[in-house]
Amino acid sequence: MKNGLVKRVIAPFVPLILAASITFGCHPPVPNPSPDVYAAEKQAITRAADRLVELQDNDGLEGQFADRYGDTLESGAPDGSWDWNVTGQTGPTGTSYYGVTGITAEGLLTAYNVIGDVRYLDSAKKAGDYLIDVIGGSSVDITKRPSATNALFLYHLAEVSGESKYRTKANAIMSNLLYEDNYWAHNYGNHTTDDHLPGCTAQELFDAEKEFRTSLGDPNGTVIWDLYAYVEAAQKYGLGGSFVSDLATLCKNYLENSSYNASRWYYSLGLSSGIQGLDKAGSDYTNVLDKLLNAQNVDGSWTDSDDTVQNNSYAIMALSKIGHKSDIEQAKQKTLDDQQANGGWLVFANGNPNQEISSADGEGIQALGDYVN
Repeated sequence: MKNGLVKRVIAPFVPLILAASITFGCHPPVPNPSPDVYAAEKQAITRAADRLVELQDNDGLEGQFADRYGDTLESGAPDGSWDWNVTGQTGPTGTSYYGVTGITAEGLLTAYNVIGDVRYLDSAKKAGDYLIDVIGGSSVDITKRPSATNALFLYHLAEVSGESKYRTKANAIMSNLLYEDNYWAHNYGNHTTDDHLPGCTAQELFDAEKEFRTSLGDPNGTVIWDLYAYVEAAQKYGLGGSFVSDLATLCKNYLENSSYNASRWYYSLGLSSGIQGLDKAGSDYTNVLDKLLNAQNVDGSWTDSDDTVQNNSYAIMALSKIGHKSDIEQAKQKTLDDQQANGGWLVFANGNPNQEISSADGEGIQALGDYVN
């Protein structure tokens, strides 16, 4: 039979053959869904967020609290925050530190945004309610040291939850800092009296934070770590102009100065934090970025002050946000590799290695979340 004749014979039956294949289930193969390229990061985020939920104070009993580890503890703490050192803990300890609340709970917001588990948002809201209670209802207790990360967390929480009470509290913190008699007017050099007006200028806040860190023995990268989030917090408060640009300039000059070098403690932490603040302010961070990249170890990590996890976390955050993900692949992998079986990370803290610190767990989540996004 000629080929042409074969075609003429078979052609009329093609629709019947196709119909039969559909009827009897002979469907064309369905392609496999694309694998999630961020599966490992998301799994790590989930484990760490579950760890923070496990450690969050939620027993319904009043506990003890303070600003930071080493401060005198007060009684009457509500639920919602974390102990600072949670090494070996399997649940809340009854002690909490409001100085780490925002930066720890920011990790839960990140986990909620990446994973979508409402438990993480619920826990973040408990942390926000804790801050509203501890820092002082509708006003701000001037005995409580303002924290940029607490204010910024409350702004982010308001945006994600849709609940205005968190923005109201964040606004109160910023108003107190900028325009009212506040904590800095009574501590660490009384720098807010420099211009004989209540509230802090950017210079007064910078000087007070530097004095505060000097009192703790580490006036170096932690100064910028304390300050960088005030840039975004001030913007969310609605404050532009000189405060934001002045604070960015002060941070930039501090980091670019030749005296700020790798011999300083928390060197890379200050650089990474500074890049985030300068980026938010729209300021040039080229020289600061060069310093950070030059401080990177051969294995891709950042290690100073005997701590890798926190330094890596902030470098990953900063470089992810400015589009330098290719520079952090190894640091990201080390963060994944260093995660413990319980979901947390171990750091060097107060002279002791292998300590699990709640805020470092939150920072690890933020870093991986910024990498994924």
